Amino acid sequence: MITENLFAQAVAKGDTKDFFRGHGVYFVRDPDWGVHVHGAHLSGWVEKYINSEKKNAGVFDAEFKNFINSAKEESDDINHVFSTLSAYFATKKRGLLSRSTLFEGDNSEGRCAILHYLERIKESNILVSSKNDILIHSNFIESKGFGFVKIFVETLFNN
Repeated sequence: MITENLFAQAVAKGDTKDFFRGHGVYFVRDPDWGVHVHGAHLSGWVEKYINSEKKNAGVFDAEFKNFINSAKEESDDINHVFSTLSAYFATKKRGLLSRSTLFEGDNSEGRCAILHYLERIKESNILVSSKNDILIHSNFIESKGFGFVKIFVETLFNN
């Protein structure tokens, strides 16, 4: 039995935001914690998707950017965005997602999306309760060799 790629299904149905959040059929349960495992989708479905056709990396990058841009300044969305970012950069560190270029370059659309989301968080009332989780993720992302997120976080949160 061949299973259709879940990311391709999400793109076709217009529900990639649910895919990134792990809602509905896109939920992958962590056996220890019972929460969604964001990395499983990126190293599996997304990796296969972006390697199946040249144009698919651009589709993934656009959908991921739209997910970040659409996220609300609330605990649940902050968790999903930064968990997905952590999973993305850990997956990149393993040599996967090589066709994705969303965060490459100082002024890339992906970096701008993260910066704008952090600015929105800073201006909201949620910053105090979410700051520690964001710092944990930014430290993890930095440990994978992608320090720009931590620089954004420290610059915004320390001003």
